[in-house]
Amino acid sequence: STFVIAVSAGVLASIGLEALGLGPFEANTLGMTIYWTMWYGALLNGWWWWWAPPIVVIVTLFVGLFLISQGLDEWANPRLRRSV
Repeated sequence: STFVIAVSAGVLASIGLEALGLGPFEANTLGMTIYWTMWYGALLNGWWWWWAPPIVVIVTLFVGLFLISQGLDEWANPRLRRSV
């Protein structure tokens, strides 16, 4: 659905800009968490607990949006409805 694509693009753009350091530093967001992960070299130091949770949350969010989109598309589109 177009709405889910727009929401996904907006969330991804926000996270991406914040991960590049283009967001407010005092904000507690997924993008700023990834930024501080890169700043302190958590990946190189083996601090997986810094970078793994934000990535798991992002993947879960996008998979959830995709599944909602598929369910709503099947419900709203008469051509995709299954006969019982």
